[in-house]
Parts: sequence; structure tokens; C-alpha cells
Amino acid sequence: MWFDLGNRALAFRQPVGPPIAIVGNGRSGTSWIGRTVGQAAGTLYYREPCHPRTTGRDDDTVWSRYVPPEGDDPHFRRCLQHAFSGRMMNPSEWDLHVLMERLGESHRIVVKEVATFFSLEWLYRNWRPAIVIVVRHPCPSVRSVQRLGLAEPERRRYREIITNPLLVEQFLEPHMARLRALESPLEISAAIWAIKNMVALSALPQHPEWNVIRYEDVCLRPVDEFRALF
Repeated sequence: MWFDLGNRALAFRQPVGPPIAIVGNGRSGTSWIGRTVGQAAGTLYYREPCHPRTTGRDDDTVWSRYVPPEGDDPHFRRCLQHAFSGRMMNPSEWDLHVLMERLGESHRIVVKEVATFFSLEWLYRNWRPAIVIVVRHPCPSVRSVQRLGLAEPERRRYREIITNPLLVEQFLEPHMARLRALESPLEISAAIWAIKNMVALSALPQHPEWNVIRYEDVCLRPVDEFRALF
């Protein structure tokens, strides 16, 4: 009950300015970038609203799901709408102090998202956030996946990706012979990295206003890079 009442109250407090979306492939440093941006005064930070831990849904397909720019996904839409409108996602977020802070003044919304990186153009068309894409070199990204012991989930996600007719038709057809031949966990994680970045970054020519930052650059020059981003 308190959760519903809190969200009804928050519905009267509209966010200020366009939201900010910090996006990237998994294990690319988006959490660090997102948390840092979300500590700025006058911001409200949402971490991965579509993550199964956030939604409470045991749905591994969010990591391989693709929504084309003109398509839709009711689950992704509901999760992102809550975040971009500044509302609480689930009862576990309920905290009176947090609610009072959100009701006290308007905030600019910062959303850090990984699951919908595949569907970045769709996300942008629907909520028009300022986009920050974080790109990390594939070697440490893939190594991080391997260190977490995700070989079997990655294999399942990879099968879902390369059998998606929309992805095959729009992006993957010229590469399918090679993609079907990949077997090792290292090859599969590297291919997922390449496909997701290729799909998301393919929209860059139409969106020169999107910001692309390299994780390694921020590591080497954090003060300069964060100052430029802010």
C-alpha cells in the first residue's frame, strides 16, 4: 500500500530537463560512470531498471532481447517508464527518507541501463534522453564475463541472438556462417560483445548528439574525462 501511495505522490513531481541514459554492454564500466554522474546535485539515479534483480522477474531473456526502433516490448517499456518518470520500481526501494527527498525538489533523472543497450534506438525514440555510451575494450570485458562463470548462460543467450530473425535480417546475415561456427566460451562472449556494440553503434551516424566515451580513457584520466562529460 505504501509503495503505491508513494508512486502516486511522485506522479505529481515531474523530473526537470531531459533524462540522461548511461548505456553499454555488460561488464563495460557503466556502473562506475552511472554512479558518478548520479552523484551530481539535482539528479536522481536509477540502476538498471530492466535487470531481473530490480524487477523481481526471473527472466534471463532480457540479456538477448532486441527491440527494433519501430517495435515495442511491454516489459521493457514498463520498467523504463517508471525510471524515466522518477518513480520507484518495486517495494524494496521503499524508504521514507528517500521518498521525502524525491518529493522535496525536482530532479534530473539518470538511468544506467545494460539490458536495453541492444535496443538503444528504440529507447531513444521513446524517451529522448541524453545518451552516454560506454565502450570498453573487448578483452577485459570478455575476461570479466568468464571470471563470473557465465559460460552456459552466455551460450544460451548467444543462440537466442543469432536465431533472432530481425537481427539476422538487419545486421547478421553477412556473418552467419562464421557466427554459427563459434564454439568456445571465449569466442561466444567476444561475439556477443561485437554484435551488441555493432547494433547499438550503428545508429551513431544519425545521432551526432550522442556521447561515446571509452572506459579506458576514464580510467587513465578520470578528472579530465568526468569534467568533460559533466
